[in-house]
Amino acid sequence: MGISTLTDSDYHAQTGVIGGLEYGVTVEELTNAYSVIPNMGVFRDAYLIERIEDADGNVVYQHLETPVTVVSEESAYLMMDMMRTVLTNGTGSLARRNFKYNDEVPIFGKTGTTSNDHDVWFVGFSPDITVGVWTGFDQPAKLDSNGLTRSRLLWAEIMNTAYELKPEWFVTKEVPKPAGITSATLSAVSGKLPNELTRETGLVVTDILNKKFLPTQEEDRLVKARIVRHNGFNYFAKETTPDDFVREKIVILRDKSNLQMIEELKATFEKYPRSVPSRSSLKDPNNFKTPDAGMDAPTSVDPREDDGFPPPAPTGLKLEKEENAYLLTFEPSPADDVVGYRFYLSQNFGPFVRLNGFVVFAGDATAYRIAPRSENDIFYVTAVDVAGRESAPSNFAFAGSAPPDAGWLPEPLPADPGGPVPSLPGTGEDDPIGGDVPGLPPGSVEGSDDAGDGQTGVTERPSAPAGLTARYRDGGIGVVLEWQANPVHEQVTEYIIYFSDDQSGPFFEIGTTGETRFEYISFPLEGFYRVVAVNRAGRSGPSTVELKPLE
Repeated sequence: MGISTLTDSDYHAQTGVIGGLEYGVTVEELTNAYSVIPNMGVFRDAYLIERIEDADGNVVYQHLETPVTVVSEESAYLMMDMMRTVLTNGTGSLARRNFKYNDEVPIFGKTGTTSNDHDVWFVGFSPDITVGVWTGFDQPAKLDSNGLTRSRLLWAEIMNTAYELKPEWFVTKEVPKPAGITSATLSAVSGKLPNELTRETGLVVTDILNKKFLPTQEEDRLVKARIVRHNGFNYFAKETTPDDFVREKIVILRDKSNLQMIEELKATFEKYPRSVPSRSSLKDPNNFKTPDAGMDAPTSVDPREDDGFPPPAPTGLKLEKEENAYLLTFEPSPADDVVGYRFYLSQNFGPFVRLNGFVVFAGDATAYRIAPRSENDIFYVTAVDVAGRESAPSNFAFAGSAPPDAGWLPEPLPADPGGPVPSLPGTGEDDPIGGDVPGLPPGSVEGSDDAGDGQTGVTERPSAPAGLTARYRDGGIGVVLEWQANPVHEQVTEYIIYFSDDQSGPFFEIGTTGETRFEYISFPLEGFYRVVAVNRAGRSGPSTVELKPLE
């Protein structure tokens, strides 16, 4: 494709496909190579001189074109389709907004930035014209904010001028679709045919592809696994882990999990200190964890080792009254082998029962929200370790008045290593006691339908999350989504977040969270985000918000 600066080492460079070459490339040669895409896979070498004539008009030199097909027209069309979204929804949107003739000319492109913002590229094209722009210094140096946008702005200015002076260069108004391109609905995880697990999770996407490569095999990357969560990662549970801290979940078998990649990064940063990024937020390898890390299939057993003793009790249990809810917060147990925390409730000084159905995992926020049960609710919390040993109770937290003397206080239950869970009268063994939403920060809570009699098994799906907003973070490299907590009585266990560049879809899942906030780093960011609430009865309808291009 006309690149003349490649060396033998470049053919083995892992970063070669994104420009990590020994000598780099010239602007002319990179622009030349990109022209293969609008030429529908055919390479035509760039040239400056068409013809030379002598004084008598005799042709002494005539450029001879030798076109070479380097990729199929289907592949070229698919690349154009992808590069269209760079301008409509991605990092090239600044170029599109400054190009005056979007209604007359279809445009496509790709941005590029080297480490530490030393170089900025933009190569864009119409079906007839390809233009490449590089911005940088003669010696590597960081570009300021103006420098970082200059390639895209110059590209738009060049294209505007070309269209105004040479409109005959822009004759193709629509890219014809090759006969070999078709549309299909596939797994968003592997690109294979959807199966039951794919449909259950909603991880399907409809897109265009080459008919020659239509998959024949079903999805094989989605599996059900019994997991335990620790510090935001999924692990295989130990045989001794209590059942209430083990979750059966549909997860993704990846070539490398987030945990494995982060461990590799830690080893690399330690061995090669100069490889550590200069940006402070990227110095910690744990910050590279992707928003969908919770979907990773576990690759190792829970690393926490049983120390042979029951864990120390949690401390500082506090109860904060909210509208139609209590927020319980506490200080975690200091033991390293704690797998999570259980909560217990006494109503009107009656016997304590365990709040069945929800727990707080070690490493998550030590907070728990529940609907009121009686005028004199009393709570305590215990820590549970990986061997199933339960700590002594924490201090009591009183929702109403403290009893007149200690004789009125019910006795805490004996420490339970994971046997049968006592339930309130009228509840099923597997039903949670209340609208428990672990890990949520304090915030507004809507009204509850709880009657205070303990009969709170969920039978209806939750309502769509309200108040969904989206905003950029870190100058446009990430998005922050926030919304209001669902009503307590809906017993929401998690929220699922989806994205699409088109309001009509298809939407694909980008992560889950137990909080009312979600951060996402990707390109493109512009588009439509949906949040769905989940409880034991099913999923809510979606709330949708549009994130418009960054001006």
